Amino acid sequence: MCALGPLGSVQARGHARERFAVRLRNRRTGESVRKHLVVEGAGLGYLGRQSAAVAGALPGHVSHVYGFADGLLYRDWLPPGPQHSPGQAEADMVAAYVAARRRALPAPSAPVDRLGGRDPVWEVAARLVSGQYGPLALPARPLLLDPLMRRLLSHDHPAVADGKTDLRHWLPDPAAAGRLRKVDFYQRAFGHLDLACYDPVFDLAGAAADPPSPGFEARLRLAYQRVSGQQVDGERWLLYRLAQLWRLGYAGDLDGDQVRRRSAAAIHDYLAGLYLHDLRPATGPLCAIDLDGVLECDRLGYPATSPTGVLTLRALLAHGYRPVLATGRSVPDVQDRCAAFGLAGGVAEYGCAIVHDGEPADLRPPQARALLDRIRDDLARLPGVQVDPRYAYAVRAAAAGGPVPADLLARIPELADPQVRVVSGEGQTDITLTSLDKGSALRALAGRLPGPAGCALAVGDSPPDLPMLACADVARAPRNARLGAGGAGIRQTRRAYQAGLAQASADLLGHHPGRCPICRLAQPAPRTRAMLAILDLRADGLSSVPVSTTALGALLMRRTQW
Repeated sequence: MCALGPLGSVQARGHARERFAVRLRNRRTGESVRKHLVVEGAGLGYLGRQSAAVAGALPGHVSHVYGFADGLLYRDWLPPGPQHSPGQAEADMVAAYVAARRRALPAPSAPVDRLGGRDPVWEVAARLVSGQYGPLALPARPLLLDPLMRRLLSHDHPAVADGKTDLRHWLPDPAAAGRLRKVDFYQRAFGHLDLACYDPVFDLAGAAADPPSPGFEARLRLAYQRVSGQQVDGERWLLYRLAQLWRLGYAGDLDGDQVRRRSAAAIHDYLAGLYLHDLRPATGPLCAIDLDGVLECDRLGYPATSPTGVLTLRALLAHGYRPVLATGRSVPDVQDRCAAFGLAGGVAEYGCAIVHDGEPADLRPPQARALLDRIRDDLARLPGVQVDPRYAYAVRAAAAGGPVPADLLARIPELADPQVRVVSGEGQTDITLTSLDKGSALRALAGRLPGPAGCALAVGDSPPDLPMLACADVARAPRNARLGAGGAGIRQTRRAYQAGLAQASADLLGHHPGRCPICRLAQPAPRTRAMLAILDLRADGLSSVPVSTTALGALLMRRTQW
């Protein structure tokens, strides 16, 4: 037996693992074959033997195990496969594995409710949504959110979970063409980093968490429903996706920015599936909507919209209007939102670029591009300054989690160029062009879209939105807006954030979103109403918390089956 070296790094707390080249001999025939095996520490006693027991219960789904002895597990080594976006074949194999675990490893007694304080999945889910309550999050969790999560995550078929099903742990088996085998199939079931959970859907959601792929999570759910005969409801799916992303961040497999972006995407997928699935593409006038402070807020720790925000998009689309985004945020952010909500396009990076048919278009003159590139490079060289790589058209930089200090900006002589405009935000400094703004970019976007070029409605909350507001027949700002002196003529709504956006849309439509037969949504089930109330807690800032909390309490008191 020849050692080929360690596989990956061993963390401060973890089992050793090494690959060996060995020659195996068949005792009956005398034939021998050369193979590569992985020998990994699995633990002593029961903690180690359960690894072989799990493998024996799942033949054809996990890498072949030869045996367990003295705390070591011996299994086939599988070479890493090519990196590509997962498709239907991967969805089918993951679903079959999860269903096989459910059948082979049932857990007749699963007392997860008694594991409070040890990160059971319901406790983590409650913590992840508790940011809606701000400083009241700590008392809100045990009194309201913990029992709500336990009910939302209840299920009928408990089984021993894998806990580590993100696709990096599925490798191709050279001995079975086209087949993937699961590795690391026992470590998290009873490990110190696991989220205690006995729901097979938790494992299914883990495969959708990383890497993301358009449409893959829908394929996973459908594949599991085919093979198991069990429906996967949207609420469990959303909460498990959020919990799995938290786990990946906690374990160091994803950085914080990736966790935040994918968590927002999970919420948007859920809301779009509820509100927008039955709508056809609209062809009417444009409605320009800002992101930060209007369609989205960051009360969960990352920018995301609310049920009120997506209901407003539904109402506009159902009545034939075409919502488009107009924001200072990056092109990838605009692309993500347009794809999630089926929007016609958007203005990104303060008007330096637009997104149309999912693709960006650069609106900057060549000379200005070179100027911004020099500023980006100079800022990146300043001590303590981080330049956001997602901004390819404007420049976004931050220092110590806030705007770049004036004394550092003074070191960049190009910032004094009259072509350059500096926009200071709460957490960053943005550099864009004086010749471009949200209004000029909105007109450029309208010229590339079919149908009417006019803007029926615009909703914004800050001075960079003023050129966009000037383009619209109906211009509104939510109550939280700070438009400065130039916004004196813009009418503000009585409500803030997404509730203010809904009121602005009501001024255009003649009724509140969702209040007419054209845009009304069917009454959802109690569990869906509970999830929507949680996500809508701050749609009007703190003003909406008491009403939504009362609704949640009433739903929690209901004895009917969710």
